[in-house]
Amino acid sequence: MQHRFIRILTQITQSLMLLSLTSSATNAIEVRYPTNINNPTYQQRDIYFNQLLKLALEYSGEDYQLVSMPMPTIPEERSMKLIQEDYYNIHWMGTTANREKLLLPIYIPLDKGLLGWRLMLVHQDNKDTFANITSTQQIKKLTAGLGHHWPDTRVFYENKFKVFTATTTTGLQKMLNLKRIDYFPRSILEIWQEHGTIDYPALTIDPNIVITYPAAIYFFVAKGNLALHDCIKKGLEVALANGSFDKLFQQNFADVILLANLNQRRRFNITNSLITDPDYLKRKELWFSPSTAHDALPSVD
Repeated sequence: MQHRFIRILTQITQSLMLLSLTSSATNAIEVRYPTNINNPTYQQRDIYFNQLLKLALEYSGEDYQLVSMPMPTIPEERSMKLIQEDYYNIHWMGTTANREKLLLPIYIPLDKGLLGWRLMLVHQDNKDTFANITSTQQIKKLTAGLGHHWPDTRVFYENKFKVFTATTTTGLQKMLNLKRIDYFPRSILEIWQEHGTIDYPALTIDPNIVITYPAAIYFFVAKGNLALHDCIKKGLEVALANGSFDKLFQQNFADVILLANLNQRRRFNITNSLITDPDYLKRKELWFSPSTAHDALPSVD
């Protein structure tokens, strides 16, 4: 009789545990995000954003379920549509006025603004193109290669740079290899990996300058998804405050920042009309900046 009672009690306990888990899963915030299945460059880049998404959710205080949605490489405009259609409900993208209009951004730059730190890919025959450049006006006489719909293309147009546009990164590399453009500005985030896998061995990375402007990669969610927005924002703010955001950032990008050798480059600052709020820009914990006197950059406006 006692054994039967214990068995029944065990069954009830197990049922209650299962009910609790089911209830918890039902109340959990479901977070569906895209996972690239066919582009090694994007797969490598996305590791950091996946880690940061999980970190934010862990610090949010909310129950959550992370769901990976396998996707081929698609334009970010298409990704916006998939968020609006609720195929997945969050993605990390470079910000634009249109994206901020149609979706709900979480205003914490996941890349600490490194997207706006641009090094120049040049042809080996023209490796000294920037060696004696001392003003932004001199750079504007040269032709930059940029993508048709990239956020940074608008920034270069706004600042009156000469710009040639193409559809793909590979297309721009080809144009540079043919010397039909003078340089291809790429962020510190991407230039080293791209250069390591490039099909054109005559292309090299200029060691002389860096162009900087305020830019950001944000998490975007659908306009009405305030619960997910607030959950992620809370978690990111906690991660910023306790240092875990910076720790993850350093683990992923310290090597490429070091490779950039910023203290040996002349820095040219340009503007981005989308990001101008002084209070936002003054939040030092949000933005990358060389942090010691040794790393201080000579700056040219």
